[in-house]
Amino acid sequence: MFWTIGINFGLRGGQEHRDLCMENFRLETADNGEHVLVNRETVSKTYRGGLDHRNIEPHMARAFENRQQPDKCPVHIFKTYIQKLPLERAKEAFYFQPLACYRDKPIWFSKQPVGKNKLEVVVKTVMGKAGIDGFYTNHSLRATTATLLFNANIPEQLIREQTGHRSNALWSYSRPSEPQKRKMSEILQLNEDSCTSIGPTVSKQATTSSSPTAAKQATNTNVPIVSNPATTINAESVPSNLQRLKSAEEKLTKLREQTLHIKQFSSDIQVFLGTYQGNKSIVSETKSIKETIDASKDYELKVDLNSLITKLSKEVQDFGQIKVSENS
Repeated sequence: MFWTIGINFGLRGGQEHRDLCMENFRLETADNGEHVLVNRETVSKTYRGGLDHRNIEPHMARAFENRQQPDKCPVHIFKTYIQKLPLERAKEAFYFQPLACYRDKPIWFSKQPVGKNKLEVVVKTVMGKAGIDGFYTNHSLRATTATLLFNANIPEQLIREQTGHRSNALWSYSRPSEPQKRKMSEILQLNEDSCTSIGPTVSKQATTSSSPTAAKQATNTNVPIVSNPATTINAESVPSNLQRLKSAEEKLTKLREQTLHIKQFSSDIQVFLGTYQGNKSIVSETKSIKETIDASKDYELKVDLNSLITKLSKEVQDFGQIKVSENS
């Protein structure tokens, strides 16, 4: 039951399972007559209720009946589980301890709920007994839920509705499968079978023609991309592309230097403002140049800033308020 609930509804660790009660579940009937198990959260990591979450709807997920595989059907497993529970049981719990001998009895579980500590190691215990090495926790079921849906190309919005994710943490479960990794490798190696199944298409005529007009017209056709690297890579363009990369690298280096200068200017201005809090005209003029620098992000304004500092320092000296050294 724990495994079925964890996989189908993407619950988190032991605490969310421990917080479950019978009121969190109900059985519905779909339009086509199928039975549906509905899970409605009461309290979770992303829904606490109260004033803080008054504008947030509690997460609700559905698991549909699987008539072809009853042993994996969440509806069938849930119904069987309820039938095997004692009538008199704690209402605030969902998981109950199994009886030592239950196979020939109508009731399989006791009135005693499974403890929190035991619930927290269910997956670890199961994987250990199965002889599967690795680090597994109850959260592994939630990760499996999201990963399976991502790999099946289910839209993100639908995955969120099933798992209850409200943050971008969902993307941490977008793990490519081995077939997907193989597909990417084939695409990068210009494997013809793989390339014919992906987006942009380029004709062989376009890549071999010396006429720009012909190439432009050919890119609008639906001819699959060719698999011969010699016809898809223009060797003559390599030197110019390398030069463009080098130029871009130089610009990036210069931009980083400018950024460091700007940070230093901002620091100088803050110090200057703190030094001359007593003179309103100086503070006003300094704030003005600071706003100009922040707006332009131009490190060459340092010259103007130094000129302003010299001017204001002289003004302060003339007023006899403070002496400023040449290195200030």
